[in-house]
Amino acid sequence: MIKKGVLAIAASVLYLVSAASGVSAASIKPFKASYGAKASSIPVKGSATRELSLSKDGTYQLSFNADIVLVNLNESSAFTLDEKQQVKPISYHFRRGGLAKNKEISLKFDWNNKQAQNIADDNVKPFAIPSGTLDKISYQFQLRQDLINDKKELHYTIADDDELKTYKFNRVGEEIIETPIGSVKAVKVERVREGDSDRQTLIWFAKDWDYLMVRLQQIEDSKRYDIFLKSASIEGQQLKTN
Repeated sequence: MIKKGVLAIAASVLYLVSAASGVSAASIKPFKASYGAKASSIPVKGSATRELSLSKDGTYQLSFNADIVLVNLNESSAFTLDEKQQVKPISYHFRRGGLAKNKEISLKFDWNNKQAQNIADDNVKPFAIPSGTLDKISYQFQLRQDLINDKKELHYTIADDDELKTYKFNRVGEEIIETPIGSVKAVKVERVREGDSDRQTLIWFAKDWDYLMVRLQQIEDSKRYDIFLKSASIEGQQLKTN
């Protein structure tokens, strides 16, 4: 029987991999990226991929799929961009299975009535949302877009199940990050957490690779979890350093 500690590691890693990505407003390019993970410097068995695609009708689809330590997770968001190049979610879907407790949630966004509908186990729970509300994966697209446009305030209202939450980030600076496909200059961002939380989350976005996430680190209770880029392609072209 797999220990609870192993499942806890898997859950943490899956959360981390799904916690950062997006695309530039100036040049939105389809991409596909593969990530690996470590827990306290020990490699974790499994893999995760993130992909952005564009439909002919102008709808974007950002998806995340992972299978780590016998826990699988699928997450996706369909959205458009308004005239100000702001993300406008259409729908969001989340599914978790494997040895972890099964969970499935769908959100539908009704912007005419400023409502989101949380659909879980055939139960529909509508709730009010303000303009600019994002879902748990499309906000990542908006974060990258805002970094590229050098916005100072990185605050986002997130529809999470049937309630609203606020995610805040600070730009820390720039660093050179080593990846399996070479070194790259990256913008470093830290998530701001309220209260006395001792959890620290840092994310690095590669400036020369359309602000693709290349590393993510979380430290909590003296334990460190790292997510790292293994390979990626943008517009079908494999990334590599010069």
